[in-house]
Amino acid sequence: MTKTDNFGSEFESGGCIFLDASQSEDSTKDLFDAIVNQHKNLTEAEIEQLKLDVNNFMKQREEALKNKGH
Repeated sequence: MTKTDNFGSEFESGGCIFLDASQSEDSTKDLFDAIVNQHKNLTEAEIEQLKLDVNNFMKQREEALKNKGH
C-alpha cells in the first residue's frame, strides 16, 4: 500500500521508501527524514546510527554512480 509522507514523498507501508532525488536539494536529509517518520519510536542511539547508515549508503550510491559512468 502506497502512502505519502509530509514531504510529498511516496513510500510503501511495508518498509520500502521511494524518493525522487531529482527534486531534492539534500537527498541524504530527505532519506533520513523519511526513515525517521516511519519509525517514530527510535531512541537517540538508533537515530545516530541511522544518520551514519544513511550517510554511508549515500556515499556508496554516489561512488557506484560514478563508476557506472566510466
